[in-house]
Amino acid sequence: LDSLLQESLEMGPKVELKKEDLLQAVVISDNFNQSFQPITSTLPSCLLPLAGRPLLEYTLQCLSYSGVQDVILYLTSNSSQVKRWLATSEWGAEASASPFSVTCITNEDCRSYGDAMRDLYEKSVLRNDFILVSGDLISNLDLSSLFGKHKDTFKKDKKAIMTALYSKGIRGHPLRSRGSELILATDKSNSQILFYQRSKTKSANFPIELFQHDEVEVIHDTLDPNIYICSPEVLALFSDNFDIQDMDTMIGEILESELVDSSIYAHVIQSGFCCRSDTPYLYGKVCQKVLNRWVYPMVPECKNLNSAGKICLQTNSVYRALSANIKKG
Repeated sequence: LDSLLQESLEMGPKVELKKEDLLQAVVISDNFNQSFQPITSTLPSCLLPLAGRPLLEYTLQCLSYSGVQDVILYLTSNSSQVKRWLATSEWGAEASASPFSVTCITNEDCRSYGDAMRDLYEKSVLRNDFILVSGDLISNLDLSSLFGKHKDTFKKDKKAIMTALYSKGIRGHPLRSRGSELILATDKSNSQILFYQRSKTKSANFPIELFQHDEVEVIHDTLDPNIYICSPEVLALFSDNFDIQDMDTMIGEILESELVDSSIYAHVIQSGFCCRSDTPYLYGKVCQKVLNRWVYPMVPECKNLNSAGKICLQTNSVYRALSANIKKG
C-alpha cells in the first residue's frame, strides 16, 4: 500500500531555486473559530494531538518535505505552550538537524486571520513570495512544485499576486464539509479565477462579464486546504481594508473591486493528500486517513517525526507504543 501511495503523490521533480527564490513559509497557528471549545481555551488548536502528534508537527513536516528554508510561525493565544513544544521538538533552534529556521511572531491581541495579515505587513518581515498555510494542515504534497508554477504564472501575468491550491472532492467525499460549498469559475486557458463563491446554498449567480471569456471552467467538486502562494501585495491589500477578516473576503475583494488591479490563479491537484483539521468532524476524518496511511510518508511510525522509534506498526493496521505491554491470553 505504501509503495502505491508513494507513486500516486503529486510531488513531481524538485524545483531548482535560486538564492533570491529561497522558499519561505508563514504558518498561522490559530484557526480563529470556536469549534473546539472549551478545549482550546487552554490548549492552542495547533497542538491538538492527532495520531499521537500535535497538528503543528504535521504542518512543519510538510514544509520540510517541500524544501522550505525559513518558517515564520505566527502565534496568538496560549503562545507560550507552542514555544515550549517547539523548543523540545526537532524544529527548535537547539535541534542540530533542524531542516529550517523557525521565527516566532507573537500577537496575543490578534482576533482574526485579517489581523494576522495586517500585523505581518506592518512588521515588514516578508519581501518575497511565500507559502501561506495554517497550523492544522495535514499534507504530503511537495509545495515547491506549486511555488514554481506560481513563479511561471507571474512571468506571464505581472498582476498575479496569489495562487490558491485546491484538491479534488466530489459530492459525498468524506472530507467535504457541509455548509462550506465552494464554486469556482476559471479561465480554462490559464486557470485564472474569475468567480469565487462559498455559501450554504446549492445555486450560484454568475456575473454577465464572466461570459466574455472564450472558455470558462466551472469547478464545484473541490476541497480547500487553505494553501496559498502569495506575493507581499496580498498583505498590503489586507492592510488597505480593515474590514477584511478572512481569505474568502480577500479573494472576493480582488475579483470584484474596480480599485484592485490584481489577479489570482487556481491549481487543482489530482492526487496526494491535503486537508485542515479545523473542525471536530474533519479532525476525526483526517485522523482516520493518517492511521490508514493515506498521508504517507507522514505516518505514525515515520522516522522523520519527533516520536520516531516510539511507535511500531503491527498487522491489521494496529499501532503500538514500544513501551506498551500487551498481556496474552
